[in-house]
Amino acid sequence: VAAISALGRAQNVGTVSGGGKEGEALRGAPQQVATILAMTAAAQAAVEGPADGILGADPRVVETLCCKLSDIFKSHGAVRLQGPLLRPRDSNTHIESLNNPVEVLSRRGITLNLREDLTINFARAISRGGSATNNMKRWDINKVFIESDAGLHPKEILAASFDIVQDESTAKPEFLEAESIFVVCQVMSLLAP
Repeated sequence: VAAISALGRAQNVGTVSGGGKEGEALRGAPQQVATILAMTAAAQAAVEGPADGILGADPRVVETLCCKLSDIFKSHGAVRLQGPLLRPRDSNTHIESLNNPVEVLSRRGITLNLREDLTINFARAISRGGSATNNMKRWDINKVFIESDAGLHPKEILAASFDIVQDESTAKPEFLEAESIFVVCQVMSLLAP
């Protein structure tokens, strides 16, 4: 169904090109480009399934956006560090999570949570790292997992994280906060039309 609707949209693109000599030369080009983009989006939708009525994202657009985000993070001196995929389930059941974490059972019967956020597992890992992890800037773009409504395969969402870990008393928190806000402004300028 996704491929048929995407191809239907691509067929209509050919009627948009104008007349004249330029229109004749470009008549097939917009339709071919639109067909390639539509088929890529349809293939993506076939793999991931429809999400909130959208028939899948174009993977080339997602890859380009991720590359631009990583360039912004690297320009601020951050390195890519990934946090662990699993962590033990919180013993405090009164803590409310924004998303319902996916719980899995290990062979030993221990309940573990898949990452529902890129920062929580990383913060837990660096808290055990000692002084080697006290001063760093890190970024990550990865999938996070939340429980699906049906209770089957978890929902996978692509997320980005930029973290500044600073333990020196000489660093002013205002400067670190200002840098974080500047990174957010740079990211937002990517998304603005």
